[in-house]
Amino acid sequence: MVMSERTPDAESSADDLRRRLNAAEEANSRLSQEKHEAIAQQTAVSDLLKAMSRSPYALDELLQAAIDQGTTLCRAKDGLIYLMSGEGLRFFATNSGGPPEGKAYELAHPTPIDRSTAVGRAVVEASTVHIADVLADPEYRWDVQKVVGYRTLLAVPIRGANEILGVITFSRHLVSPFSDREIALIETFADQAGIAIENIRLFNETKEALEQQTATAEILRVIAASPSDITPVLDAIAESAARFCAAENVSVIMPGDDGLLRVRAHVGPLSTNVPPWVVDRTTVTGRAIVEARTIQIPDLQAAGDEYPLGQTQALVLDERTTMAAPLLRDGRGIGALFLRRAEVRPFSDKQVELVKVFADQAVIAIENVRLFNETREKSGQLEVANQELAAASRHKS
Repeated sequence: MVMSERTPDAESSADDLRRRLNAAEEANSRLSQEKHEAIAQQTAVSDLLKAMSRSPYALDELLQAAIDQGTTLCRAKDGLIYLMSGEGLRFFATNSGGPPEGKAYELAHPTPIDRSTAVGRAVVEASTVHIADVLADPEYRWDVQKVVGYRTLLAVPIRGANEILGVITFSRHLVSPFSDREIALIETFADQAGIAIENIRLFNETKEALEQQTATAEILRVIAASPSDITPVLDAIAESAARFCAAENVSVIMPGDDGLLRVRAHVGPLSTNVPPWVVDRTTVTGRAIVEARTIQIPDLQAAGDEYPLGQTQALVLDERTTMAAPLLRDGRGIGALFLRRAEVRPFSDKQVELVKVFADQAVIAIENVRLFNETREKSGQLEVANQELAAASRHKS
């Protein structure tokens, strides 16, 4: 029997078929993997949206979910979120995938907003920053890299309506650039984080405005209920100022009959046990009254010679950041609303403006009581005069 032999053409065709089959299997595997990743990413985005709808004001939970899911889906070693504050970028959340020394370094060293870091660069450029290898980037100079050891970085800005609200960043300890799909996913997470932050800001601003209106209405009610007694009104003003301006202590300070300043109302744990003092520029309250303007001192204990008596009082009373808003009658200071904090933490512009409103209310109350008492006194004098006239008339008759 004659055996058939495989020709070279037949062997070539078989090899080509095997290659095609292998390529098809690889393509199917790749498509299956991509489909799996796409479903996982869509699920992650859907989960974030559901979390936002369930708890629209739970910012910590939402940002932590974005970090955790982003780290897993993008195969990152570590994920971090920074939020903008008055002092710049503030470390906010992490998935704790890196060493604890890295987190400690981030907390102890403010992140510079410049091109020396991926996070700062994302803020400066207001766009996504992808650094394949930080050691090969001549502009990158953030020392935390030496502590943590990452190589590839991705930083995506979190945008609000008109500003950058923060940055979400992920790292890998090997030189392994993020894919376009991974970058797009993190950009989606950043968009959702921006929406969440804006929603919470609007909610808090609306809530704060309503609370302030309620406080103002309550003070006006106390004014109406106390036409002859200023004490309940000043107490209510001090309590509202402490609450809405986050002050540890608030005092209403006015001169007594001897012309010396004294505490007329007070709320908070810090002591007010100091002797009466003169109305001059040596204290914050005195200068606010003399110059008829609101004054804030970030750290009164470090004010030096500018407020000699005020600095002495601050050391005795353990106060640091202080603010005094004058009580103005016809443009002249008749007292001051004095706010104190035991730490160096300046009051915001919004808080400064609110204190001025409370100071104006105090003046309204003081004027109401003065006018009420003057009217009552004149009424009494008029009644006495009428009685004297009646007596004189009866005497003549």
